[in-house]
Amino acid sequence: MKVLIVSPFENAATGRGDRNIRLERELIKRGHDVTFVTGNFDHAKKVSIPKNDLSQNTGHLVIHLPGYRSNVSLARMWCHLVFGFKLWFRCILTRWDVVVVSSVPPDALLAARFLRKNALVVDVRDIWPDAIKTYGQTSLSVRVFTLFCDLIYRLTFKRADRIMLVAPGFRHWLSHYGKFRHGQVKFVPLGFRREDFRPLSNGGDDAEFCYAGGATPQFDIREFADEFANRRGFIVGSGPLIADWQKSFPESSFFGPVPRAEAIRLMSKSKTLLFPSNPFAQLPNKAFDYFALGYPVVFGENCARATKSLFALRLRHREHVSDDWTRYQIIEKEAIAKRAASIIEEVCS
Repeated sequence: MKVLIVSPFENAATGRGDRNIRLERELIKRGHDVTFVTGNFDHAKKVSIPKNDLSQNTGHLVIHLPGYRSNVSLARMWCHLVFGFKLWFRCILTRWDVVVVSSVPPDALLAARFLRKNALVVDVRDIWPDAIKTYGQTSLSVRVFTLFCDLIYRLTFKRADRIMLVAPGFRHWLSHYGKFRHGQVKFVPLGFRREDFRPLSNGGDDAEFCYAGGATPQFDIREFADEFANRRGFIVGSGPLIADWQKSFPESSFFGPVPRAEAIRLMSKSKTLLFPSNPFAQLPNKAFDYFALGYPVVFGENCARATKSLFALRLRHREHVSDDWTRYQIIEKEAIAKRAASIIEEVCS
């Protein structure tokens, strides 16, 4: 089976997630011919990725992209448009058995819709344009972008052979774009990494709290300032709100963006993990990282129900001395990669 995986900003160099990387590995292991398409722009750091840092695998196709500085901007829209057009131009001559693409960015979704293929699988990992409402912007560019996303989703979702949702609540959002036949929509969460899993614990003693993630309006920890402003904390990550956070949490240490292993180490040295409100990001990567650590979590006022339910699943077993990862194996990333690969094989069987 000839499979195209479209992964604009997720690759080995960015470390922004490994869902597509694990899926590629699993499909290759099953004997399929996989092409992995990615871009050379790091969304988190807002820099171009040096060629040598990207995989030289013959099955990898790297698309060169114009960068952008702001997450909500015309420059970002242009970057996505360039990726979508180049994806279409580079891959239109090949007949694919299956094309796998995320709903974000929508331009890649549109390009994938018109590629020559037998089946299309869409992985809904975020819900644009709803998710950008957390930025509180109502500019003309945001309104245009909202109409642009809606048009693409209406053109694409009904033509998808399978739609994988990372959060069950996304079904409601998806229903805005039509009715879907039985078996067309599957729940495939992001999952936790076995190597990060630790027995349930009350946390470390080096810091009162820790937050690891982007300093953006999507996850704004200032809602915890009344309780944690004068406590020692570890804040890991970067983004436009860092300067404001430094004023709100003067006793905390700010580490900026660090390698994943270092972020996990810092989280494990704190007593409490902060999970700020974002009802649109229902089960993000952060939720599963925190789940794997098994430490106490303080939730934001408007945190999604799906996130709270995930932690409740684990904390229910706090009385058990041996908290074994196999208890939760169904949401472990290796198991999820196998489930996704089986869904992709199923559409061509």
